[in-house]
Amino acid sequence: MNTNMFGNYIRERRENLDLSLRDAAKLIGISHSYLSTLEKGIDKRKNTEVKPTPEILRYISDAYKINYTYLMELVGYIPSNDSASNTLNDKDKKDIQKDLKNIMDDFKEQTDGTKYYNGIELKDEDFDLIETAMNVALEQIKIKNKKKYTPNKFKK
Repeated sequence: MNTNMFGNYIRERRENLDLSLRDAAKLIGISHSYLSTLEKGIDKRKNTEVKPTPEILRYISDAYKINYTYLMELVGYIPSNDSASNTLNDKDKKDIQKDLKNIMDDFKEQTDGTKYYNGIELKDEDFDLIETAMNVALEQIKIKNKKKYTPNKFKK
């Protein structure tokens, strides 16, 4: 993880939005001291790197209007899509969205109306989190499979 890049990026984004540390923290839904720690990249109490959870990244993504997948890459939860072999073309993205819709529809239809996870009723925002996680997983599967497959005409 490159905490320096992540911290600098979210600090610059906050400043571009003309938000104070406290206002940004309130918008995100975290404490201003934690946001400060994220921006610095180091927890001075423990002298360790700070790695925000995917849930915190989702809050930051929503508050700052930043692409969630980009934040996940920046922090190191998913591999970067910088190289050509790690990119998805438009057809891949459409296929993933179609598959994701089918999976989520099946998931929502498998119960008698109310959905539960570990005995707790799922809310709409819970389904959004599940769908986001599933989207990231499907993208990574597609990328992994693209690396494995080489058509015969391109093999040497």
